[in-house]
Amino acid sequence: MNRFQLVLRSVSHHWRTNLAVLLGVVAGTAVIGGALIVGDSVRASLVKMTLDRLGRIDHVLSGPRFLREELADDLNKKMISEKGEQIAPAIVMVAGLQAKWGKTTRRAGQVNVYGFDERAWSLIETSGFELPTGNGVVLNARSAEAVGAKVGDEVTLWIELPSAVPRDTLLGKKDNDSQEITLKVSGISPEQSGLSRLGLHPTQALPLNAFVDLHFLQERLGLEEVKPTRRDPIVKAARVNALLATSSGEPGGVSPPSLEVEPKSEDTGG
Repeated sequence: MNRFQLVLRSVSHHWRTNLAVLLGVVAGTAVIGGALIVGDSVRASLVKMTLDRLGRIDHVLSGPRFLREELADDLNKKMISEKGEQIAPAIVMVAGLQAKWGKTTRRAGQVNVYGFDERAWSLIETSGFELPTGNGVVLNARSAEAVGAKVGDEVTLWIELPSAVPRDTLLGKKDNDSQEITLKVSGISPEQSGLSRLGLHPTQALPLNAFVDLHFLQERLGLEEVKPTRRDPIVKAARVNALLATSSGEPGGVSPPSLEVEPKSEDTGG
């Protein structure tokens, strides 16, 4: 009896045990292969959802303090000229939204307020909606539903301004410095649009968004440009708290080149 015959007789004699092992291997392979396929599918879905929410935005620089709006132009001038490269200034804040209907008031909290101009507006998928002007505001479907607002209705934003000194310190202001802004709904974006899905923080829930003209928001928050006069020679640049950057024409493009910009006092002020 040679080695091959010995193996063949052993397999035929213990066929029940060998069959169970074979079926176990097949089942294990199917489970592992299925898990890998499902994992790749879920990962691809999450990546697509994130890119859909960001539009053409590849990088965001934001913080509690305000920067010169002109800093975006300074950075754009120092960028290596490439098709699609752009840095846009913006104001990104969290606010409360309310609408009054007679004696009834409906409110929504944690609403993302985006102060955009044409530069930032071009970085997101707008589904044909035009940039709001004046006191106009574009709400996404979720925020409009939360307060029962329709196109043409008036809504109010309550925005809390950040304090230059932390409120929990001795010199910090204890009272909230909130600004009330009355707006007129100029449009409501559907849930599937980029305006409704835009979110700068990773979350699977659809955000509550409100889009306002950047210059109008700056004026209402006291962040607009102040030119010198005879009585007041102090110059103040228009300020924002976020810079949105796209490094290529496609979402998820390569990182922009390193930049060195000489900071000014306004870039580190509150």
